Amino acid sequence: MSMTRHNTDASLRTCLLHTPPEIIEEIFANACIIDFDGLSQPTTPLKLGSVCKAWREIAWSIPQLWSDIIITASPLTRTQLELLNMWLQNSRARPLSICLNPVDDFTTPAEWDRNPPTSALRELVKHCERWEYLDIFIPCNAKSRFVKVLGRVRGRVPLLRDLKLRHLENLDMPRAQLDMFNNAHRLTRFTVELLYMDDITIPWTNLTSLRTQLSPQECVEALSRCPNLVDCILFSAFDAFDEEANFHFTFPPSSMVSLQNLVSLSITFTHPVSGREECLAVPAVSFPPHSSIYIYGHI
Repeated sequence: MSMTRHNTDASLRTCLLHTPPEIIEEIFANACIIDFDGLSQPTTPLKLGSVCKAWREIAWSIPQLWSDIIITASPLTRTQLELLNMWLQNSRARPLSICLNPVDDFTTPAEWDRNPPTSALRELVKHCERWEYLDIFIPCNAKSRFVKVLGRVRGRVPLLRDLKLRHLENLDMPRAQLDMFNNAHRLTRFTVELLYMDDITIPWTNLTSLRTQLSPQECVEALSRCPNLVDCILFSAFDAFDEEANFHFTFPPSSMVSLQNLVSLSITFTHPVSGREECLAVPAVSFPPHSSIYIYGHI
């Protein structure tokens, strides 16, 4: 059995070594595709490069393999930082997709909040002109170095198309003004979780896709800010927000939200809304007749 297995592996390796480089590049690229929603990846260029010298040379020569970056550990060790720098170097001039998310088995959300990967973010910010996709958890402490370092990207994200800003479930901490993406003029997709709309400044009118977890009133505000929406998913989360908060945005009784490009709108109330009708003074919404509208929850 061992001899057969050895012969099979040797034959496969010989076959691949005689395969045209462009075919191998395509195989490698498909093998390293990251599922950012599930935060999974079939393999990495490091694993491919460990097979043999020829594979290493091929993997190290394909910037596409190194353009997706997921960081789940906090803080990063010196070795991990060196690996990140090598990863960024190998990606060359490719647009970057980046996720900083405390989802592994070794970093709890509380640990991430106390000691976020600021050193990793500092290295990533050096390449922010190449950011195309960013999914980032914001620490609760608005005065943390992490938020200050993130502020350095202000006016420097010309390629950013898809942005996800998430907050850990502690809204009692001082609030931060997140205005560093205000000039992201290519931004069309935005996800926001457990953050206040008043604290976020982005080119709202550019958005065609929006996902939110906000207070009821701010869900309404989100619709008003984004007249060019094509698809939208709103989660109205009561318990996560201070119901006594003084929001600056209010609708006049006769206001109309016009969403003439809308294809799909989904609204989910995560808690019963009985007795909270004052929070749900949703204005009339104008949308095309072919739009799909879904409302879920205890209403």
